[in-house]
Amino acid sequence: MTAPRKDPRNFGTQLAEEKQAELPLRPDIISASGRFSVVMAERVFLKLLRQEITRLCDPANETDLRRFFSHFFDPMVTKDERDSYVSNFQRNPPTTVLGYPRTTTRLPAFAVILEQDTEVDKPLGTYLGQTGAEEVRDEAEEYIGTMFEQTYGVYVYAEHPDACIYLYHFAKAVFLGAYNVLHACGIIDPSYSGNEMTPEETYLPENMFVRRLGVQFRSLATVPAILSPDPKDVRTGVWASDLVVSGVRWGVTADGEDFSEK
Repeated sequence: MTAPRKDPRNFGTQLAEEKQAELPLRPDIISASGRFSVVMAERVFLKLLRQEITRLCDPANETDLRRFFSHFFDPMVTKDERDSYVSNFQRNPPTTVLGYPRTTTRLPAFAVILEQDTEVDKPLGTYLGQTGAEEVRDEAEEYIGTMFEQTYGVYVYAEHPDACIYLYHFAKAVFLGAYNVLHACGIIDPSYSGNEMTPEETYLPENMFVRRLGVQFRSLATVPAILSPDPKDVRTGVWASDLVVSGVRWGVTADGEDFSEK
């Protein structure tokens, strides 16, 4: 028998349950990704990594950690090497930080860094819909906004090359396994890339190893706005005064007064 999708042993299950609890209490309203807020992807990535690290570094969950690592690394590494990854992870779990790590950051570490945020696929007039008749609001609202393409780098810092390798693959597996959760948080169609980082002696010690997991996706950025008033109430006009036409001074002031003979 297969385990259900929301089995607590799956990646992202805890975050999914928390998000479900935050939805509006009315069951007839379905939340659309990106509708109610700007997507703060870095917070989602940090929370997802922290929850899974906390769960799997618990000795009570060693069986789950061993199951994941067996899937990731068997038969590419020996059993002894894979077991060393398990013991290293539980003995010295990685920390997670927002932005570039500081000298006080305990290693190994994941650092979540925004690398690019670009507007794409701008809608006509920025209009993205409005509240429906079934939705209770004190005042009618419309939603304006646009689509953004974002790239985040999840950097893996470790003092041993093997630790850097297995943590890189661990982070990638967490994101892949939590695809539905990411999409529910407004992270649309994520795709991944990776590379080894060239050592910068100015910034890193000699025994530092760094890999980057790139996450590229799209997200809606929306802002609620009170529906515009009747255009006639905000219409503006343009007038000109003190004109000279064919040598004759002529014009109309703002109140329409003719001053050509004055």
